[in-house]
Amino acid sequence: MGIGTHGIMLHHFHDDVKHIKGQGSISAETFADMLDFYGKKYHILTAEEYLYKSNHNSLGDRDVCITFDDGLLCQYEVAYPVMKDRGLTSFMFVYTSPLDGVMENSTVPVFGVANSTSAKSTVDSLFLFITTVFSAVVPSLLILT
Repeated sequence: MGIGTHGIMLHHFHDDVKHIKGQGSISAETFADMLDFYGKKYHILTAEEYLYKSNHNSLGDRDVCITFDDGLLCQYEVAYPVMKDRGLTSFMFVYTSPLDGVMENSTVPVFGVANSTSAKSTVDSLFLFITTVFSAVVPSLLILT
């Protein structure tokens, strides 16, 4: 693994319709611009490529992956279309406290939990997918395709 391997971690996104602009949030256009800028110097890998290269100790110094924290609905509705248009996938680290009924004063909808009739069913399906496709991956890892 190269010394310089790393990921681009993203969090909040906004649009002009549903997701409000807040400190640190970015739009789909800004995200696309960031990927263009970053892609000039670094090789943005799909999650599958990154995982494969990591498991085979072959990541290069300019290989990077994209990660999302907390599994927010705005990530799916704003960032995912940009990723899909570019054929990219990412790692999504899901915020699990809401699954235990703890919202910690959060007003941000959590994709697949706050907007699902059955949070347990959503999570069970998520972990079944992960363990079926990537048996060696830790349970908190999701590849957004």
